[in-house]
Amino acid sequence: MKKFLFGLTLFMASASMMLSVNADEPCDACDACTYSLSDCKTKKPLWFSADALFLNRSQKFSGNLVLDEDNNLAPVLTGNDLSFGTVAGPRLAGGIGLTDCLSLEGVYFGLHDWSATGIALGNNNRSIPGDLGLATFDYFAADAIQASYGSRIQNVEANLWKSFGKVDVLGGFRHFGMFDDFRLATFDADTFQSDYRIDTKNHLYGGQVGLRLNFVGEYFSFRPEAKFGVLSNTNGQSSTVRDLNNTLLLRDVDVSSRTTSTLSELRLVGDCKLTKCFSVNYGYNLLWATNLAQAPYQLDFTDTAASSQFLNDSHSVFLHGASVGLTFSR
Repeated sequence: MKKFLFGLTLFMASASMMLSVNADEPCDACDACTYSLSDCKTKKPLWFSADALFLNRSQKFSGNLVLDEDNNLAPVLTGNDLSFGTVAGPRLAGGIGLTDCLSLEGVYFGLHDWSATGIALGNNNRSIPGDLGLATFDYFAADAIQASYGSRIQNVEANLWKSFGKVDVLGGFRHFGMFDDFRLATFDADTFQSDYRIDTKNHLYGGQVGLRLNFVGEYFSFRPEAKFGVLSNTNGQSSTVRDLNNTLLLRDVDVSSRTTSTLSELRLVGDCKLTKCFSVNYGYNLLWATNLAQAPYQLDFTDTAASSQFLNDSHSVFLHGASVGLTFSR
């Protein structure tokens, strides 16, 4: 997917070279150097858009979570049984034209909250893998074990767009946050319920560059854009394991680190003009982030003094989905 996004970005850059943009040649009604978010005939230095963004989040963890003690410890619940669906959240953006060629833009999207659950029912024959299950009361010979996985994102951007006719070039700052929680809950008629919990956080921040092409018609416009950032990721994970109906704390670990992540975004978006000030936005959005700490990859079913004393932040996440909304501009 990274190769796909990078290749498509190169394609857009190549396409811009073939658009025959000439900054010295005026258009029909204004200078060629126009505000990037306006058409060539009417400059609109202020604008605001509100979209509903429908995102699907990848989930690739496939490890064993619950075993059947009566069937040679065969897995009865794995990460493949937990899958995220499509979740809607807002995408808000606004901008102001600083000059005819330069505009400042702010972007926010988030409040997406994915969740997935799975349960392995049994009768005193369900356990988690490894030595941890054997060393506990509630995670061995349980009546049922449930896995719950949740994930959330937040994104904030401040971008400066420079217009060269039909091509806009971006330089900006971005913060992208992703937060996971994972829980294994055991249920047993003899010892009641206990939880193995993991929480992870990722705060990605840094600069980004981008490119946008503007194909503007009288009523319909198409403005594909690509962004790429190399971001510093301050991340961490916390793990707790409790036993005997959550009365006995067996593990309480916090690990933090810092790594470098990349974030690639491709937006195939357009708009349809309704009135002089309002237009309908529509499109498809793709986002790929690398080197993230995700909760299920922090699972540790060993039972030693060093258990959970690590941070696995080598995995990526892919988000994609449609968007639709309104833009007001003047």
